[in-house]
Amino acid sequence: MFDTSKLTQQERVRMQDECDYEAEKATASAPVNIAYYRWRRLYIGCIELRGIKYLGTTDDFPHLRRSAVQKTSD
Repeated sequence: MFDTSKLTQQERVRMQDECDYEAEKATASAPVNIAYYRWRRLYIGCIELRGIKYLGTTDDFPHLRRSAVQKTSD
């Protein structure tokens, strides 16, 4: 989870897509057993370099995860 309150939804989606692409490109040749960990580190680093603070995983915010599930099921 990131603090994206400063961004519009369009800016957030574009940033996520760009950082996902960069992380995928950088980990394409990584061994399967560590590729996700490298991808995650690069993805978080890319977003933080753009000035967005990493808050933690959804496991760290179970109350937010429940409310997101409710919103999608409504």
